Amino acid sequence: RTVSADDPGLRGAFAWRAADGRRRVGRPDSIAVSGVRGSVAGCSVSNIDATTGVGFCDVVVAAGEFPTASGTSAIVVTVSVLYGGTPAASAAVTTALAQALPAVVLPSGSAGLLLSLPRSPRLPSEAFTVSAEGYSGTKKLAFFQILIYFNQSLVSYGGDSFVTSSLYTLKLGLTSAPSPSEFAYLSVLGTATDNTAPAIEGDAVKLLTARFSIASSAPLGAHPTAFTGTAVSFTDVSNANFVQAQPASFVDARDGVQTTGMTSVWAADAVGVLAYASRAEVFNVYPPNGASSPVTVKA
Repeated sequence: RTVSADDPGLRGAFAWRAADGRRRVGRPDSIAVSGVRGSVAGCSVSNIDATTGVGFCDVVVAAGEFPTASGTSAIVVTVSVLYGGTPAASAAVTTALAQALPAVVLPSGSAGLLLSLPRSPRLPSEAFTVSAEGYSGTKKLAFFQILIYFNQSLVSYGGDSFVTSSLYTLKLGLTSAPSPSEFAYLSVLGTATDNTAPAIEGDAVKLLTARFSIASSAPLGAHPTAFTGTAVSFTDVSNANFVQAQPASFVDARDGVQTTGMTSVWAADAVGVLAYASRAEVFNVYPPNGASSPVTVKA
């Protein structure tokens, strides 16, 4: 598993058992997680299944764990169970590589629209964000109109309540195509809340963040033309257009700047299988329905 700053979540599974493989063991007093900085959820004594001994730990890796330059660094998440404050057993429940994300920008001083998509794959129905940045050169970007096109058979729009901006007041409009296989588009008008703010001038002006999700029926694999976009108009404080009808640039899992936006869809077909030979049992601890299930294995 490789995690990156735009997809920092990890899930580890463990089974707490006696040395002879018995499932029914005394529940520990507490569980400790070590090996990574970040937020931990679900890794508690109360979440250990009393019958199977199976438990989970969800970790959102802290931003400081990712390399600042290109490359990867190893992450090993270790779970320890304690009785009376004394560790009784510990094991590495998940190992990952933290991957640096290269900085991809438009040339300094240029004028145009840059849309950033996830660098890592997403599951069907999983949500993700698309961020839009404007490049205005030496002008203050007082008003903009952009169009974000998306293939409805691959991507769903999250809704107006999931489009946010800290610098602009937004007006949104969604136009759906007649067929799910055709492109719909989100039209966004943005008016600067403060025309004197330094943050609306220069490179990588933060226009907005919008939430989308992978369609539940989206085919697996990479889809290099899931998005296109257009900067219809960028206007400065004197109401002069300095960008008109210009295609957007994209950052995605591919290297460099692209003319279309790619999404990648993957499925976790078999994640986390625990086997116990002494009891002839196998557990799939992360099946699609979210419930672990024991299976008796017959020789």
